[in-house]
Amino acid sequence: MKFSEEQKLIVLMLCDVMKALESKGCDMSFDPSFIETAICNGHFWGIPVKYQSLKGAPLPREVKTVYRVLEMWRQIESAIFQLSSEEQKQVRKEYTKTQFPGFDGNEEPDQFSIAHFIIDDLELYNEFKGRDLNTHYPVMDRYERMLAVFESLSHKYDLTKEDVISILKEWDK
Repeated sequence: MKFSEEQKLIVLMLCDVMKALESKGCDMSFDPSFIETAICNGHFWGIPVKYQSLKGAPLPREVKTVYRVLEMWRQIESAIFQLSSEEQKQVRKEYTKTQFPGFDGNEEPDQFSIAHFIIDDLELYNEFKGRDLNTHYPVMDRYERMLAVFESLSHKYDLTKEDVISILKEWDK
């Protein structure tokens, strides 16, 4: 989904009308605040993600990458949570990052913004909601190495302690 500047203006004006109607108790099929946020932040791809009845273009490469990173960290954190207390302490002692740290807001602003939009506006990956997702240093090279290990696993939705360690080792390289 792409919009010209004129189309953005029209949609944003319609969002204002929808908000006014909504405040008077009218039921809305679309969330005007969400659509306004998507348009103002350039996340047009998010509108058909939320409203699946709309046909959208394939997700941009950067969006797919952020989804892959979020899913990898979801599986890592879930696997660590399922370990015994002793194993959790061992993993956390040995590896500097055992929770999703985010992206660099200055050097990786697109990934940073996409992650916030997915988490806060699309309300996906709620386990990361409320976290400071600005690492203040670039992390994409690390994530690419970690993803290579994670995506090579045939059982990435049932990670073992050894799997988690092999993925986290890539962070510290």
